[in-house]
Amino acid sequence: QKRLRQETFCCPQCRAPFHMHSLRPNKQLGSLIEALKEMDQEMSCEEHGEQLHLFCEDEGQLICWRCERAAQHKGHTTAL
Repeated sequence: QKRLRQETFCCPQCRAPFHMHSLRPNKQLGSLIEALKEMDQEMSCEEHGEQLHLFCEDEGQLICWRCERAAQHKGHTTAL
């Protein structure tokens, strides 16, 4: 970690050189990342932990691929 702090990096936007030790934490960006992580968890199936990529038209709810194959949704119409 000490070696990383001493290395010189380039800004991906303006290509200006900088050292890791000169960076300050971006609290706004950190808060945004945490909010996005929470949203991602909310969009996961509570039963299987999978992403909710399908919409069960019969039940009117978002479901995961494992729910689609379960008895509860068997024969239901689903859409991406």
